[in-house]
Amino acid sequence: MAEAFEVHSAARTPTSYLTLLLDNATTYLVKVTVSYFANGEEHIQEVSVSGRRTFTIHAISMSAEDLTIDLDFVMGASHSLKIAAPRAAWRTGQGHLKLTGVWPGNNDAQWIE
Repeated sequence: MAEAFEVHSAARTPTSYLTLLLDNATTYLVKVTVSYFANGEEHIQEVSVSGRRTFTIHAISMSAEDLTIDLDFVMGASHSLKIAAPRAAWRTGQGHLKLTGVWPGNNDAQWIE
């Protein structure tokens, strides 16, 4: 099954799926893996986000559960975030992560509400 990816735009989030906005305010290349279960199947989406770029992952199922976001800051630390029920957690239908850090220093990922 092909997964859909798009560059962030000002368009409203369609109600047929959830989205995850990745705001990479770092100087790192970040390899992102999003995995979740929906309707008994595991879904995995992978993308690399260059430093100082914003990227939106689309087509996360509305029935997604046990969503995991693995962030590999190339030449830096890795982080993993988990959300049991993203539809309930992301009231607007969109999760928003801000990635921070300057190579070769520390890096972090924080939820933006």
